[in-house]
Amino acid sequence: MKTTLELPDSLLKDATASAAAKGCSLSDYLTEAVQDKLDREREKVAATSPEWMNFFGAFANTPESREETSRIQSVIEAEFGHTDPLE
Repeated sequence: MKTTLELPDSLLKDATASAAAKGCSLSDYLTEAVQDKLDREREKVAATSPEWMNFFGAFANTPESREETSRIQSVIEAEFGHTDPLE
């Protein structure tokens, strides 16, 4: 898919130079950079998610569903986070 991005001139210059140094196209370089960023964000979410989400986190595939899962988790923690019901 084609799209248009606005990047600061200095960032575009650095990215173009890095892509050339790696021997790849700017498009491939930027695709790899965005994928790396998304992978790191997913790892960060996975590291901060409750253990049960490792097995039942099927809804964490889109930003909207991750937000909804987080909202549901907040409700669960608010309701069941206390061991003493009188707290």
